[in-house]
Amino acid sequence: MPAEKQSRWIPGRYPPPGTSPIGDAIRKRRGERGITALDAALLHAPPIAEGWNTLLGAVRTNGSIGGDVRELMILRVAAINGAAYEWIHHEPVGRQHGLTTAQLYIIRDIGAPLPPAQGILNPLQTTALAFADASTRNVKVPDSVTEALRDELRKWVLKEHSGLTEEEVKDKTDDLFVEAGLVVATYNMVSRFLVAVDVAGFSREDVPWPLDRVEVCCSSGTRNFKD
Repeated sequence: MPAEKQSRWIPGRYPPPGTSPIGDAIRKRRGERGITALDAALLHAPPIAEGWNTLLGAVRTNGSIGGDVRELMILRVAAINGAAYEWIHHEPVGRQHGLTTAQLYIIRDIGAPLPPAQGILNPLQTTALAFADASTRNVKVPDSVTEALRDELRKWVLKEHSGLTEEEVKDKTDDLFVEAGLVVATYNMVSRFLVAVDVAGFSREDVPWPLDRVEVCCSSGTRNFKD
């Protein structure tokens, strides 16, 4: 990870423990990481930092969408918006939730057409990627993209929850779809703030490509990516 620098526009604010209730609440959510450069920028506006801390805590830890799908969408937003800080901090989280180097490469490659080649992302990941991509680039998501995501979310509900009525399946599908929209919208907010305020001096840095990537060229000329 590149060394974090100072924002070109503002100094970070790191209140000592016990001097700021909002700072202490952020420390509690962050755990061992403590106040990050993003938090230190937000603490220039403490009431907003407090609301941000609550919102991001809910989006990151209280949702029902699988961590791999959530982080895939967050990382796609970061890649499209050029938010290197966001990518650097979420790539390890994505890996913890099972995203492979090959999958991360597809997420990062915003110039490649969608859908990607079959066999690397599963169907739910593929539709979530298309949804995050369309929402971030164009705001308005084509009906076909939304319908494809909802169909895969419905299949996931049926797989994970047996014995539901059709109405219950629809309700859970609706809930997951709303959560997907909130994840993408929230991290568009995050990425735009990171870049505009130059948090940790990363606004001029390129979004990195996945690390530890080993390319194995196949006889067909295509490439496989293995961890």
